[in-house]
Amino acid sequence: LAQYDLAAVDLNDSALAGDPHVEIWRAMMMAEAEAPRFAAAKFQRFWGAVSAWPLRMQVRLIVAAGESALAAGLVDGAEKFLQADIAPGAPLTPVQFAALAIVDGGVKAARGDVKAAKEAFAIAAKDGDALTRAKAELGLIRLTYGAGEITAAEAADRLAGLQLRWRGDRIEYQTLKALGEIQLANSHYREGFHALREAAAVFDDRFDTTDIHTAMTVGFERAFLGPDADAMSAFEAVALFQEFEDLAPAGRSGDQALTALSRRLVALDLLDEADGIMDHLVRRRLNGTLRAEIGSELAAVRLSKRDWHGALQVLRQVEGPDLARDPVLQIIHKRLRAEALAGLGRIAEALAI
Repeated sequence: LAQYDLAAVDLNDSALAGDPHVEIWRAMMMAEAEAPRFAAAKFQRFWGAVSAWPLRMQVRLIVAAGESALAAGLVDGAEKFLQADIAPGAPLTPVQFAALAIVDGGVKAARGDVKAAKEAFAIAAKDGDALTRAKAELGLIRLTYGAGEITAAEAADRLAGLQLRWRGDRIEYQTLKALGEIQLANSHYREGFHALREAAAVFDDRFDTTDIHTAMTVGFERAFLGPDADAMSAFEAVALFQEFEDLAPAGRSGDQALTALSRRLVALDLLDEADGIMDHLVRRRLNGTLRAEIGSELAAVRLSKRDWHGALQVLRQVEGPDLARDPVLQIIHKRLRAEALAGLGRIAEALAI
């Protein structure tokens, strides 16, 4: 340990690869960066080196290793890290014991022992430093909400309060993540998306935010394709889409969600709102026959609004090989073009078509 001023070590220096103390520090950095599976694996591989570290650092490493293992779903691994033989004979201070209680509470919670988990988190909240108390509050909120002891609204209020009190590090990130997931699970989409988008925006360059983006994608699909899609009013759905359009997932599921929403709006005669979403689909998202199909529906919407030029414009946009492969779509497009030309007074061209 005396060989290195670890704060000054270049962790990308290949010459240091395999040095157990440097690898342990790399694991610590992975844990801080919210890459729990990689951190837990590296801690496991080089765990034997931890005994050479000073007691205060051993406690910090055990907490980081245990929390990483829990975040990766490795409950047995977290318990193993917690059972490390810490400087035999040296007493722990209440603050150090409280820090370890965070991991103990997480292990108990993962195994369904709510009572023991609450006791561990209570110790952490009573004797810990400010960071440990923030972790304890987050752990208690998750635990009691998951056990049905507090409502979603109560959990959301407490998480919002914690976020105001504790800012700028992975505790705030985890708080925003928990808040967003609870709100989405209870169909409070605007609040959930706001929390998750804030977490991604603030911490994207510091942490692995893959799980945040996944949660937003799943929430968007649920809002516009799941059972809640029909329960949500059309105006609420449009407002939600306009505010969080950037969250629409790429690929088939996102296309399906937006297509379903646009067709629902047409059925409700909300033509301007449907026009905006269909135009977005045709210009930016769709390809192939589906693009030509939605293009024809958009043209029909614009004809209903007597927007003859707009109808012709979108019909020109979707012309091409995909349209040529579908004889039925070709007939529909010709009919729509003829109607648009007639609306512009170009009767001879319309009759020719």
